[in-house]
Amino acid sequence: MTARRLIHSLLGLFAINGVFAVYSAIYHLPPSKLLGFLLPIFFIVVTYLWYYTDAKEQKYCRTTSLGGAIILFTFFSVPYYLYRSRPLGMKYKALVRYLGFCLLCIVVMFAASTPFLIVALVTRSTGSV
Repeated sequence: MTARRLIHSLLGLFAINGVFAVYSAIYHLPPSKLLGFLLPIFFIVVTYLWYYTDAKEQKYCRTTSLGGAIILFTFFSVPYYLYRSRPLGMKYKALVRYLGFCLLCIVVMFAASTPFLIVALVTRSTGSV
């Protein structure tokens, strides 16, 4: 599996998260305990697999402490890893791309949940619910 495919998997997980969050909020359902348990585990596993494959592609020597930090403190340790693992001219570009990816994750969650919001607004305005 390549790092690019794992990035696409992360975007898919964000889409699933957005859909289920909005669906449960619209219909006043409690969040699924199974999804609440499994989705964070999937996020952690896919993020760590991305780190593992990306480090192999970049020929970066992985360390146990950074691997643990990727699992526990993803938001802070991924930029650290990107800065350390990229060549001199690509360090800041990698950080900007990471911030862009974080923004893209938010957009994907919103875009995936928008159809449910539209259906909820239409059915409530017509009184179907």
